[in-house]
Amino acid sequence: MNSKKFAFIICSNNEIFLNEALYYISHLIIPEGYEVDTLVVKEAVSMTSGYNEAMHASDAKYKIYLHQDVFIIQENFLFRLLEVFKDETIGLVGVVGSDYAVKNAWFASSWDIRATYLCNTRKNMILWDGMETEKDIIEVFFVDGMIMATQYDLEWDEEFDAWDFYDISQSMKFYEAGYKTIIPKFAKEKIVTMHDEGYCVPRHYCKYRKLFCEKYYYYGFKFDREDEERAKLLRIYDDNKKIFLEKLKQIEQLPCEDISQKISWFEEELLKLKDLNVMDTDLSCWLQLVDIDKKEQEMYQESRFWKLGKVCELMQIYHTVKFMIWRMELGKPEEDTELLWMWIKQRLVSVAALSIIVVNTAYKPDECWENCLKRIK
Repeated sequence: MNSKKFAFIICSNNEIFLNEALYYISHLIIPEGYEVDTLVVKEAVSMTSGYNEAMHASDAKYKIYLHQDVFIIQENFLFRLLEVFKDETIGLVGVVGSDYAVKNAWFASSWDIRATYLCNTRKNMILWDGMETEKDIIEVFFVDGMIMATQYDLEWDEEFDAWDFYDISQSMKFYEAGYKTIIPKFAKEKIVTMHDEGYCVPRHYCKYRKLFCEKYYYYGFKFDREDEERAKLLRIYDDNKKIFLEKLKQIEQLPCEDISQKISWFEEELLKLKDLNVMDTDLSCWLQLVDIDKKEQEMYQESRFWKLGKVCELMQIYHTVKFMIWRMELGKPEEDTELLWMWIKQRLVSVAALSIIVVNTAYKPDECWENCLKRIK
C-alpha cells in the first residue's frame, strides 16, 4: 500500500459531468511528496462492483470515492484528509451524513450534517449546510455516497447491486469493523463540494432499503407495511417517467430543427408528469429548455437553442453552460469560462437562454446575471 498516494475513484456514464469533476480535481493543491491518481470505471454494473474493481486496482492508501456530478471546491481538501486520518481510528470521511440511526433506514430525508452546495433545478443552487458547531470533527453513523474518503480498504457489499444503499451499507461495514465515520470542518471555508444532484426519486430505493433493514435487523432497523405503500408510489412515479423517456428516445437522434415546431409536445408531456408529481432534475431541465424556446420566440421571434445539433445534444449544451456559470461564481480564471462567452459571441447560445439557466442554477442569480451582462457588453 502506497501511503503517499491518493486515488479518486469515479463510476461514470456521462463524459460532460466526468470532465467537470476532473477539472476540479486538477485544481486541488497536492501535499508535497504525495501523488494523485484517478480511476474511472465506465458503465459499471453497479456502484459496489465498480468501486470494488477500482479499489483492488489501486495501491493508494487514501481513496476518495466520488460521484461524477460532485465537484470538490475546497482546494485544500487533501491536506485536511491527511490531518483527519492521522487518527487511525477514523476510517471513513464524508461531507453529508447523519449522526443518528433512522430506524426505518429512510436516510435520503434524514441527513442532518451537511457541508455542500446542492443544485436544485426547481429554483437555483442552494447552500445545504448543517455544520453549526464548534467541533472540528463531527462523528456520524452514516455518510451519503456523493463523496466517501477512506484510509482502509473494506470490500463493498455487492448484494447492493444497483445504485442505492451502497453508501449506507459501507458506512455500516466501517462501523462493524470498529472504525469511526466522520464529517470534518475546514479551517477557512466549511463548504467542501458542489453537488449537481438536484432532486430525484431513486428507482429502487425501497427495494434496497428493505434489504438493508433485513440484513441489519439486529440494530433495530425495520421495514414496515407503510413503507410498502411508499415503495408502490415510487414505482408509479418511475413508470410514468419511463414512458416520457421512451418517447424522447425515439427523437433524440433527430436534428433539433426537425422538431423545433413541436416543442409544445414537450411542454404538454412534461406538464402531465408535473401534475402527477412526477418531476425530477432531468425532467425539470427539459422544462427549462421549453422555457428557453418561449423566451427566444418572444425576444427574437425565432427559436435558437432548439436549432443546435441533435435533440440529444441539447442537454449537453445546457449542462456545459451551467458549469461555466458555476466556474464564474467560484472565481475561476477567465480563460476557464471562455467557451461560454465564445458561444454567446457566435450566437450559439442566446442571452435569453443564458438568463434562464442563470436563474435556475446559479447560487446568487441576481449577482451572477449582473456579472454576465458586464462580460457580454
